[in-house]
Amino acid sequence: MSVTKEQAAVLALTRATAGPWHHTARVVEARGSALRPADGDFAGLGGHDRAHAAEVVARLRPGDLDRAEAVIASCPAALVTVLDDDYPGNLAYVHNLQPFLWVRRRADR
Repeated sequence: MSVTKEQAAVLALTRATAGPWHHTARVVEARGSALRPADGDFAGLGGHDRAHAAEVVARLRPGDLDRAEAVIASCPAALVTVLDDDYPGNLAYVHNLQPFLWVRRRADR
């Protein structure tokens, strides 16, 4: 699956999160994918994470992934998610792990 589709799934799941985003970030990180939980694949998640993922996925609406892809395509900043190698390592250890960051980069990168 493409990086953009995974990133769009991170945005869509985050948008569908009613509580703190860091719970969703931990679920995505634990699964190594945002598309898997978005498709209802909660394998390997503990009880609390499985329940959280199910609640978030139940709030996804048709077209959410497509809308998230459009946001990514239209934004001049780069999107970095917890799934990306560019995600800052020092942030991976904070309690309220952010599922994504918008990063302004120089045009030559």
